[in-house]
Amino acid sequence: MYDTILIPTDGSDAANAAAKHAIAIAIRFDATLHVLSVIDTRSVGITTPTELDVEQLRAAYRTENEAAIEKVVEKATNANQPTTTVIQLGVPDRTITDYVTEHDIDLVVMGTHGRTGVTRALLGSVAEQVLRTSSAPVLTVHSDQDLPDDR
Repeated sequence: MYDTILIPTDGSDAANAAAKHAIAIAIRFDATLHVLSVIDTRSVGITTPTELDVEQLRAAYRTENEAAIEKVVEKATNANQPTTTVIQLGVPDRTITDYVTEHDIDLVVMGTHGRTGVTRALLGSVAEQVLRTSSAPVLTVHSDQDLPDDR
C-alpha cells in the first residue's frame, strides 16, 4: 500500500512527531522513507538586506536543515528503516509537492505547524498548501500527537 513515504522536516516539534508516525507506518508496510528539508528561498536572497552576507546566511540555513534531517534519520536508523535524504532550495509547499510527483511518493507525513511561528486557524500555511496540492495522501500530525519512543 505504501512503498515510499515522504517526511518533510524543518526540525520543529510537529515535524519530529510526524517523523515518529511515518517511521511506524514504514515499519508496518516495509516502506522506504524519504526525508526532505527545504531551504525557503523567500528567506534568502532578494529580500535579504544588502549588509548581510547572503552566502553566510545560506550556509546557516543549510546547517539548520542538516540538523533537522539528522534528527529524523537517527530515529529511522534506530528503527532499522532505510532513508533517502535531501535538502532542496525552493518554496517549501511547491518543493514538497514537486518531490512527491518526481519520486512517486505514496504518502506524505508532516507536521501541522513548522518553525515559522506564523499561525493559521487550523494548519500552518505549508501543510495547508501541501494538503491542497499533493498528488499523494497527506497525514498531518500535531506536535502533541507524539508517539512513545518504543513505537
